[in-house]
Amino acid sequence: MAQDDKYTYPGSGGVLVNTFEVRDQALLDEAMNDTATLEMIALRREPVPERP
Repeated sequence: MAQDDKYTYPGSGGVLVNTFEVRDQALLDEAMNDTATLEMIALRREPVPERP
């Protein structure tokens, strides 16, 4: 995705538009990993049902 399109920030080299408004791919990757980690922690605090 090196080209700009409606799903990327102009001039970012292909960074997808995101809720963090981060235009650097390395920083976006870091933010996404941090968010996923926090969500996994929240899920583990919920009780596990007997039956799925």
